[in-house]
Amino acid sequence: MTVKQDILALSPQGITIIAAAAHAANMAYFRSLGDDSQPEWSDAPDWQVSSAINGVEFHLANPDAGDAASHENWMKQKTEDGWKYGKEKDPEKKLHPCMVPFEKLPPEQQAKDCIFRAIVHATAPIVAGLETPTISGVDVNDALAALQEELDATKRQLAAQKGQVTRKSNQLEALEAKLPPQPRGFGGGYFTGKDRPDAAALMDAIADAGEVELTFTDPHGLEILGMRPRVLPPEAFAIDRFGRLQLKIKSLPVFGPQADEAPYAFAGIVMLTDGELLIHTPRLGGVLTIGAGRQYNLAGDVVI
Repeated sequence: MTVKQDILALSPQGITIIAAAAHAANMAYFRSLGDDSQPEWSDAPDWQVSSAINGVEFHLANPDAGDAASHENWMKQKTEDGWKYGKEKDPEKKLHPCMVPFEKLPPEQQAKDCIFRAIVHATAPIVAGLETPTISGVDVNDALAALQEELDATKRQLAAQKGQVTRKSNQLEALEAKLPPQPRGFGGGYFTGKDRPDAAALMDAIADAGEVELTFTDPHGLEILGMRPRVLPPEAFAIDRFGRLQLKIKSLPVFGPQADEAPYAFAGIVMLTDGELLIHTPRLGGVLTIGAGRQYNLAGDVVI
């Protein structure tokens, strides 16, 4: 910030300090003339404090204003507050002998405006400097403003990059939508030995699950896309008299591929609960080939 900007940005406290200094200078001046009517700043009535502050604000906003303009501003405020001309100063009746044009003021009163103006312009830069913090000679306000500009520029850059990422993501999704679906792989092998849960453990997991999915795999452990996964409720499963998990429902139809497609090689069953792999087991009867145009009921094949 420039000195002028610092002065215009003075806080109310800073303006009051300048007003107090100007008041003290005028008080000392009048006392040198034998006039002890001016009180100390701490004892000054509200109207006098307000008048001094108004004078400071006027000169800060109008740095080129002369002594006569200072007096005219003072008279304007006094008139607005109901003051009139009087031979003797009477705050209660709001009378003041200086309520006349500047050129009709006695020289000592004209000097008062000159002193007031000089004090304001001499002290304002000092007070502004005290109010403007610096670190190692750097104006903190300038530093903060520069940082804010950098932050705003970074935000704009990030917004532009975000827009580019969004566009690229949309393009990628559009391309992926055009790709043929890819089968899920369960090529880790079938669950055997201690890794294979028994029917009771499977039933417990099914009972606790919100969703049970059956997926059918080929000899390589890949999902057979033509045999769509089936989502079944927990009550669709039961343990048979041989201690095996099986389906209670009697119908689970599947249709073979199109005429120009290879037959399905149904080799295994995958069970997922809430999206998590529970078991991958081979079909009891071995690999079943389902050719084009064929229909097959899988209900009897789900035996785990």
